[in-house]
Amino acid sequence: RDGDRLLNVAFSNLDDRDKYETVLTGLCAKVIDGGAANSKNGLVDPIRLMEESNSNGITIGPRGIISLVDATALASDARIMAKTLSLAISNGAILRYGTLQGEINPFPQSSASAFPFGNRNNNNDIERLQNLPAVPVDDRAAEVSQAVLFSGIVGGCVAINAFGGLFGMEDLTPITNLVVGIAITTVVVDNFFDAIVMGGSAVAKMNEDKLPAGAKNMSAPQKEDMPMGIGTGSMTGSVVRGLSRLLNVNTERDCQCEAAAVFAAYSLGLPCFAFRPN
Repeated sequence: RDGDRLLNVAFSNLDDRDKYETVLTGLCAKVIDGGAANSKNGLVDPIRLMEESNSNGITIGPRGIISLVDATALASDARIMAKTLSLAISNGAILRYGTLQGEINPFPQSSASAFPFGNRNNNNDIERLQNLPAVPVDDRAAEVSQAVLFSGIVGGCVAINAFGGLFGMEDLTPITNLVVGIAITTVVVDNFFDAIVMGGSAVAKMNEDKLPAGAKNMSAPQKEDMPMGIGTGSMTGSVVRGLSRLLNVNTERDCQCEAAAVFAAYSLGLPCFAFRPN
């Protein structure tokens, strides 16, 4: 047919590099369309094609390599990804993967380590270990769980106030109002004590002439003198931090973290799947 002849003529006019790249891109697109379930079996032909191109000394173009990596990622198999990237290195299509492995400078497991690393002075290793910044304290699980518990209690009370009449629970309304009021007031005062005191002082100064004589000489309480440490954030600070974790989305920070992780893994030669592009 004329269409078949035109296709054959067009393909025959391509050089070998373009032919391999075109076929590899098509095979990988088929793997991607087939989904993750059949990706391992589908990668057999693309990998064989890469091996053939390597044996023939033909470098695959970027479009084909990108398609191959995307298709390989569907398998979520580090060994297959490592093989794919190794083939791409041999092919000359990628140059930076694993290039920083030689820069890794191991640390001793503890300052008491007594054996040297290579030809280096162990005292230098110990000194570098001691100069590392402290591991930050991050009680993520406790903060999130407390935030969820707080939200559940407040949400339950609000739901009873709104819909309790439908289920004959009107008698609980005074209790739920009290619980909500105490919970919200405690959180606000505990975490925003300084702002409340500053605001109150500013309002008092603006209306000083209207205040009773006894009130003019009153001073704001110090949070160190408040009962149960309220005002310092020690009571409910973890709830606020947990709510911040649940509600705040910092896309720029997330992207920076993921980009750093991908760069570190790629440059150190780690075929990991910790992050997915979006």
